[in-house]
Order: sequence, then C-alpha cells, then structure tokens
Amino acid sequence: MVADSWIIELERIFAVMGCNDEQKIQLASFLLSEDAGAWWRSVEQSYPGVGQGTWAQFKSRFNNQYFLSHVKDALAEEFASLRQGNLTVAQYGSKFRTLSRYAPGYASTEADKVRKFIGRLRPSIMTSIILLDPETLTEACKKAEVAERSEKIIQSSRMASFGSKISAPPQKKQKVEGNNSVALCSTCGKRHAGQCWRTLEVCYTCGDPGHRQFNCPRLGRQPVGAPVRPPQQTQPSRQAAPAQNQWKGNQNRPQNAGRDAQSSRIFTLTRGDAEAPNYSGGG
Repeated sequence: MVADSWIIELERIFAVMGCNDEQKIQLASFLLSEDAGAWWRSVEQSYPGVGQGTWAQFKSRFNNQYFLSHVKDALAEEFASLRQGNLTVAQYGSKFRTLSRYAPGYASTEADKVRKFIGRLRPSIMTSIILLDPETLTEACKKAEVAERSEKIIQSSRMASFGSKISAPPQKKQKVEGNNSVALCSTCGKRHAGQCWRTLEVCYTCGDPGHRQFNCPRLGRQPVGAPVRPPQQTQPSRQAAPAQNQWKGNQNRPQNAGRDAQSSRIFTLTRGDAEAPNYSGGG
C-alpha cells in the first residue's frame, strides 16, 4: 500500500506539471532508491528502451514487483467486510477511503460510497446521519464526526450523574432493640449506662448510699439494727361500737355514771330520736 500511495502522489504532481509519459517515467525512475532503484536498473538492462514506453507500462511493471494481485484481492475483501465497530469516525473514514480504491466493483460511484459508508456506521450514529442525507463521502464523514461528539457528551453527562448517585452510599439506620446498643458491664455483667452501682455501694432500687436493696425503705423494709416500733392501733369509731355498749334507759346503769351517762346518750342518739316530734333534747 505504501508503493500504491507513492504512485498516486506522483500522478498528482504530474497532473500539475503537465508531464508526458516519457517525462513521467524519467521523474519516477529518478526518485527510486535503494532496493527499488536496483530493481529498475535491472529492468533497463533486461528491456532496452523501456524508458521510452508508456506510463501505464511503467505502473504495470512496478505493481507486479511491489503490489501483487493477491494483495489487491485481500484488500478488496477487507473493504467488503469493513464496519466501524470500535473505531472512531475519523479512523473508520480513513480506512474506508483507502480500501475503496482496491474494490471499484463495491463502490464505483460517489452515491455508492456514501450509502455504504453510512450503512456501516454504528447504529447510534447511523440513525442521525440518515436524516441529514449527505450527498458526498466527505460530507458524510464530517456529519458523522459531529454526531459522534454529541454521543460522547451525552454519555459523559450520564456517567457523571450515575457516579454522583453511587459515590456516597446511603447510611443504614442502626437497629436498636432494647438495650442491645449498650455494652455489657464488666462488673455486674448487665447492660447499663454510666458507672456501675455495684462499685458505688448504693441501693439498686433507689440509688441512695447507706443501705442495700433488701432493706430499702422505699420497699417498706426496716434497716438492719433499727428499733422495732409497735404497730399503731386505730381507735374504733364510736358509731361502730357494739350494740350491747349502748345505754338504753336506766337498765344496768352504773351508780357512778352521772354525767358520763348523759354524754354517752348524746353519742348514742339515733337519727330516729332526733327526728321525733316530741323530742326535747332532755335525759
């Protein structure tokens, strides 16, 4: 392909200079060097007057030496299976233009080249180019590059948005059941906050020092060594006195009753006596 590109570049120069076939052969043979120069000298020795031939004859001999027919066939097959795939649009376009030279039957016109170029793009880019309907291969390449840049911008924004969501994972709420969040005490073996009461010599019930839980005053227990108080007897109500203690008239009245008997009658006065119409309050 280097040899073929060299011939193409020479033909561009010849077109500008307006050279005839003899001049083209002279200039081309002058530029050959090293192995290529040795090859051309051997041709001149084998075929006298070859330098006065046509440019087409020179290219035929040159291609038979440096650009064999089976290489051209391989390049034509490569062009037939060419797809963008993981290539950039610029890489795909350059390869498409180079290989299309060796497969004239696959893309003989500009319209064929545009159609095949678009049809072998990645689907995400191809759909955008079809709507633009380019007319030349150069125009199709430029529009495909614009679509590729737009695709990269969209992908970058999506990745940035996705990265912001996963960069800070949500913190799980700690599940606390009872006092499981408090560590076990090394002194009493139970879960509690603050200093252990067992080390402070205090009551486990009220938290006061000077006594223990078994004789805590709040539980109604006497401290050890405290004097025992006799239980206080409540004085029965006079209204709840037994019936046989009530004085009724002068029956069984003691001699020294006196005024106490009268006062006792006051306390034993019933509601029926008070409401009697002839009651005067006397003895």
